[in-house]
Amino acid sequence: LTKDHTVITERGPVRADEVQPGDRIYTTRQQVTPQEEALIVGSLAGDASLFLDRAGRSYVFRVGHGEAQKSFTDFKTRVLQTFTVHRRVCPQKGRGFSTIDGVLHLAETTADPRLHPFHDLTYQEGTRHMTPAWLARMSPAALAVWYADDGETPEDRRASICVTSLGGASAADLISQWMCQQGWPAKTYLRPDGHAYVRIAGSGRWEPDNGIGAFWTHLAPYMPSCMASKIPVQYRHLADSAHFWDSPPLATSA
Repeated sequence: LTKDHTVITERGPVRADEVQPGDRIYTTRQQVTPQEEALIVGSLAGDASLFLDRAGRSYVFRVGHGEAQKSFTDFKTRVLQTFTVHRRVCPQKGRGFSTIDGVLHLAETTADPRLHPFHDLTYQEGTRHMTPAWLARMSPAALAVWYADDGETPEDRRASICVTSLGGASAADLISQWMCQQGWPAKTYLRPDGHAYVRIAGSGRWEPDNGIGAFWTHLAPYMPSCMASKIPVQYRHLADSAHFWDSPPLATSA
């Protein structure tokens, strides 16, 4: 690379000798696929995290699930087709994840500059914090992954999702407002132990024209089949029926 070589940065094309510290340089690499974006956006609202590599230059994306949800880790690994993913099994203790069997199936990407925009979208001052911009990227597929991560198994005509790690009560209120705008009757619920939840509750039967029914018909076709237990029995036949996760990745582009 000579000093008069042109490189592409966020500031546009510049000479190599004019690149400044902190500039992000774009190289020819595969784009993040729609499936990968939905997985990353949804997982970061749930059990995933981003952290800098040892060089402090690019981010690593990490997900982990216990033995009972190993198939979910397998699913996420398969979706991350354009990333290099490493798998390992380790004790749950001290990993920031909660499992009942003490075993954690981890999947981590190698450091990748394509993850920088996801960090900018989901983190504030070192912690994940839900924002309107993040919710604007919450596609049905991303929402399905999020609910598979942190949603409670539905019962008594309602759905609940834990949002404690996304900014507490203020984030819960923001998410509740967003869900109400989608036509789903949501409210913030603070448990006695301090955990914040967003609860979607319907009245009457599970019907598509009921708010809670509209929520499930929106989400279920994108729910990975390995996590179909997170949606009501009445809607499990819709799990993965959109076939979104089976779509091919995008072609390589600059």
